[in-house]
Amino acid sequence: MRFFSFSFQNLKGRANEDFYFASEKYPIFAVADGVSRNKNFDRNYPKISGAGLAAEEFCKKVIEYLEKKFSKSNLKTLREAFNFANKSIFRLNEKYGINKNLDYLTNDYFCTCGVAAFIKRNLLYYGYVGDCGIRVYDKNDFLRFISTNDVEPLEGWRENQKFKSKKEYWVVWRKVLRNKPKAPYLTYGVFTGEKEVKYYYHIGKIKLFPQDIVFLYSDGILPFIERSEFRKVFRKYKKEKVKKRIEKFVEKEVTLKDDKTLISILI
Repeated sequence: MRFFSFSFQNLKGRANEDFYFASEKYPIFAVADGVSRNKNFDRNYPKISGAGLAAEEFCKKVIEYLEKKFSKSNLKTLREAFNFANKSIFRLNEKYGINKNLDYLTNDYFCTCGVAAFIKRNLLYYGYVGDCGIRVYDKNDFLRFISTNDVEPLEGWRENQKFKSKKEYWVVWRKVLRNKPKAPYLTYGVFTGEKEVKYYYHIGKIKLFPQDIVFLYSDGILPFIERSEFRKVFRKYKKEKVKKRIEKFVEKEVTLKDDKTLISILI
């Protein structure tokens, strides 16, 4: 098994709000994409990147939990790890006083999407929430598995609505559509610390075969993963040369300004 990870700075003039982490003990991996917050009233982006803090919290806490339980880990353990990370994000929001002053605007939750996976006995156990994703390609580069993006369809709906103001735009997106599993319409989940996110967990397992390649990623890198020539880099080159090759891909696409984070695992 060979894995490679990287995260590229966004071009939006703010801190990188993606995070990734891999266990040094076991084949456990996590990627998170912090949900960007509104600019302050002075039009500056918050100095403390709450989104970045939430992304880091998710990755570290999921792996911390799975390492302790790895010998007996299964799909239930992964669900428990997500709950453990979500509780930690709740405490993060408490620390910064978000819960008491929540307005879904400049004082919205520190929150994140996330994906995590571990490998045991040729089985990939995976889980994800939001627009972080996971893909598996076989030795012939055929797509074996692809995650579902719950956020993208609702973003399309949102952008075609005529809201009265930007305030209404964000309040509907965050208060009406986020973590509302009992609503009679489509909604989406994010790790905000709210318990309702558990209804949006996508958790499962898939058998792995020699030369399968697994990608865990934030949505900013997806346009690259979809290209066969990009995927070949992870099979063709040794680890020390992969980053330089990937940088060449990224540098050409200056229009793709979002954070870009990926973990690749070659079986």
